[in-house]
Amino acid sequence: FIEPVQNARDAGKLVVASAGNSGSGTSSSPGNVYDSFAVGAVDADRDVAPFSGGETLNTSADWDNETLTADWPAEYVVPDASAPGVNVYSAEPSGGYVTESGTSMAAPHVSGVAALMIAATARDVTDEELSATLRDTADHPDGTSADARYGAGVVDAFAAVEAVAASNLSVTAFD
Repeated sequence: FIEPVQNARDAGKLVVASAGNSGSGTSSSPGNVYDSFAVGAVDADRDVAPFSGGETLNTSADWDNETLTADWPAEYVVPDASAPGVNVYSAEPSGGYVTESGTSMAAPHVSGVAALMIAATARDVTDEELSATLRDTADHPDGTSADARYGAGVVDAFAAVEAVAASNLSVTAFD
């Protein structure tokens, strides 16, 4: 999925993807593609779900396409951040509702926050700004830096939207 993710990013789109559901020390594509924004899952207590993927990837050892990965760092952490992904109330394809768990339940939370961030501004918000703000405003329960279980921490919708809206005010105030 490297090339499709890079094509989307080249088109100015943020690619939010699940980190995978095989637990610590693992990740899945496209979530583990450096150019995507990988999302891990936490429960209601903000603890990382045991199934939630997370690992530190070594670009040269873990990927075999040097052409597509030339701009990637030597190492990077998956996930980028985490969101609610345990017992999430969800629509059932056949109708009705059910609770489901997985990083695929967490990723839509982050996509929704990104949409709110875009809606909160009167200017174009780049995918780089979205990614950086989602990471910078995430709340790591341990108060530490990014790790291979939480990423930067649990996405904080209010803080992310507030940060983008505040930067919008400072940009327009000096125009």
